[in-house]
Amino acid sequence: MSDEETSTEEKTEKNVFPSSQDFFLKIPLYNWHKFNSIYEILILEFFDKTIDSYCVECDKAETVFTRVTTKFSAIAAGRQTWESDPSLEYVLNNAQRLLIYRWNHEPDQISVENYASSNREFRITFCCTRNNRHYQHFWFQVVNQRVAKVGQYPSLADLKLPEYQKYRSLIPDKYYELISAVIQMTHGYGVGSFVYLRRVFEHLIELARDRAIEQEKWNKKQIKEFFELNRIEDRILKLSNYLPDYLVRNRKVYSILSIGIHELSEQECKDVFDAVLNGTITILEAEKTRQEQEAREKATEVALQKSLEAVIKREDRENT
Repeated sequence: MSDEETSTEEKTEKNVFPSSQDFFLKIPLYNWHKFNSIYEILILEFFDKTIDSYCVECDKAETVFTRVTTKFSAIAAGRQTWESDPSLEYVLNNAQRLLIYRWNHEPDQISVENYASSNREFRITFCCTRNNRHYQHFWFQVVNQRVAKVGQYPSLADLKLPEYQKYRSLIPDKYYELISAVIQMTHGYGVGSFVYLRRVFEHLIELARDRAIEQEKWNKKQIKEFFELNRIEDRILKLSNYLPDYLVRNRKVYSILSIGIHELSEQECKDVFDAVLNGTITILEAEKTRQEQEAREKATEVALQKSLEAVIKREDRENT
């Protein structure tokens, strides 16, 4: 491995080893993670739980996927499903069985510890419980006691994008920027994803500002000057009646949005992405709820008006 590759790994390496499900469904490709014990890497390789994921072919959210077993899977040697993380002894035993299957060694010739630390690649495949011909594949590479997901099908973007389709009507002008932010992050591009997401977040703040101007009868010129001169957390506080409480309480987290994009490193953009995305989704959910409530109230008013008109017509008929 070259010095440049090593440097890249060190920059993306994480201190906390992720859960297996996070590896499958949240973590982008080529994010390297150091494992501090053989247990951490083996529990990923011999994962035997189900995962809940969007099925691209069924077009169904929250589909249950089960691990596909092969003769090269430790599970095929002695399947056991666990409710919580299995014991180290169980994982080691299955690792030993795997090596017996793969290399036809005698048990006492196998060093599970050496295997766990060895450089290698492995694949984990899941199938949809609705249709066992619908698969999800994940490829991993282990190098120098670090592991990275190096391939995935369907892509992480394909699995995540359906979550955001319900917001399309709320931000028609910025929907593709939201999607672009998510796609960029699934490919590990921190600055690129952050640029798109910041545009969407600031657009939502501006929509809240415009609604406040209309309802509060604020002076447009003065409020726009306030927005130009003040930081993002001050704008959020100013609009506290028009933004979710969660956002107002945690407004200082979003101070990073006031920093020029050229001042932020790739890793800083990655680190803050989830916080800004959660804030964006919180605003969108609140707006979605508000619009749905308005639609229900309007429908109720129309229904009540029709009922009232029907009663009046009936009374008129009875009085003639």
